Amino acid sequence: AIARAAADACAKPRCEPRHLANLAWAFATASQPQPALFDRIAAASAPLLGVSFNAQEIGMLAWAFARLEHGGATAALAEAACARASELEPQAIATVALSLVKLGAASPEDGRRSVGLRALKRLARAARRRMAAFNAQDLDSLASAYARLGLPRWGAKLASAIAAAAVALGTKRCTPRHLANVLWGVAKLSSGCRLARGSVATEPSVVSLCGMAGGALASDAAAFNARDLSNAAWSLLTLGLFDRPTMLAIAARAAATLDSFNAQETSKLLYAMRKSGVHCAALEEAASRPREQRLELPLAGPPILLTHMLGGGRAKGGREETGATAATGGALWEGSLLLAKWLA
Repeated sequence: AIARAAADACAKPRCEPRHLANLAWAFATASQPQPALFDRIAAASAPLLGVSFNAQEIGMLAWAFARLEHGGATAALAEAACARASELEPQAIATVALSLVKLGAASPEDGRRSVGLRALKRLARAARRRMAAFNAQDLDSLASAYARLGLPRWGAKLASAIAAAAVALGTKRCTPRHLANVLWGVAKLSSGCRLARGSVATEPSVVSLCGMAGGALASDAAAFNARDLSNAAWSLLTLGLFDRPTMLAIAARAAATLDSFNAQETSKLLYAMRKSGVHCAALEEAASRPREQRLELPLAGPPILLTHMLGGGRAKGGREETGATAATGGALWEGSLLLAKWLA
């Protein structure tokens, strides 16, 4: 009933940008997808985004539509970002960039002239000019957005600027989660451009970021969760800026908490350790230990017991010699078996 009333209100001429942004934000925060309401919000917002919405309202609207995966406002948001990127505050720049990427505003099939891609490039330029004002959360969102975008041969200036800003914040203002995410984003950006095309990245800001992250990991790996550890190991390897003490600290912490790692995290971690030449007996033993999961679903009959080796172990012969860890295969097998049992 509230959604219907709100949808009707959106069609009225007195519905202002703050009303539209607040409505979208409220329903998205409550995880309440209301397609009809969001269609109305998108239609009412389109002519106002370029002139009447302020920076905060643009960010709120973009976040809400991305959160609920509703693409109705994507084109209008991209146009507004193109026209008003220089007006946006750091938080809005990061939020709009990440939202546009999540909404697929710059998909490869759209080509290099798409409005979404133009918007993201203008947001990147605006971010570089104001990078000193970004906090850790904003840097996290910005790095994640452009890392997911995956543009080839692009992003060197942005990656360098993000790395330098993170180093300036330091570990006191950059939490372990934000530090790991920024490091991953910089590594992803660098791997697609000239910064990490060689065996070792040499850009000073990237080297400093890796040094800061490595120091934090070596001194307090317990502060990093499963995703942070796997992303950090992969990132340091990708940038060629890893050292044995840091990788061993990651491995030791991962060995003690491997039950909290999912298949992708385990696969990424074991790949990084193998490629870096760092061996940790405790981690390899934990990865070889069978994991069991008992699942009970309505209409599925008797409980289903799934058993597999999360990391595939280090057995001689077989697929391990190819460098695969079997973790991803294990995850796919779990889902396939569960679906077959349920359908049967």
